[in-house]
Amino acid sequence: MNLTLRRRPMDMPTMINGTPSVGRLFSEMLSDPFFNLPLELSASPVRAVPLDIVETEKAYIVKADLPGFSKENVEIELVDKVLTIKGEITEEVDEKKEEKFLRRERRLESVVRSIAIPEGVLESEVTAEFNNGVVHITLPKAPTILPKKIAIK
Repeated sequence: MNLTLRRRPMDMPTMINGTPSVGRLFSEMLSDPFFNLPLELSASPVRAVPLDIVETEKAYIVKADLPGFSKENVEIELVDKVLTIKGEITEEVDEKKEEKFLRRERRLESVVRSIAIPEGVLESEVTAEFNNGVVHITLPKAPTILPKKIAIK
């Protein structure tokens, strides 16, 4: 069974003054089988992890979204002042099931993100928590070195 999906923008007119609209031409172009490539050919297998970085008085906090991942699928490394967050989901295919997939995109996903961390982070005290698909990484700041006043005798 060969299934071709046609995409047509809902709000775009198909004809303008008797001429096909740009939206219609674009829609027809996307319905061409060339643009329905398998996932491994049409997109990069690894995507970037979206994240926020917050600075508080005592630490930097990195919040990274990893929906669908469990903490067993996530790896966090800190090497040479670079924080790397990696995640990978793989699912083994059950050969006994008689399922025929027309398209399969949800079973394999890899994500990665690396960021340079600022000077003054206590690398030995970095912690991470994983809750509801969000990893929170706390990078504590080193105490500020204040100048010591020396009394003259």
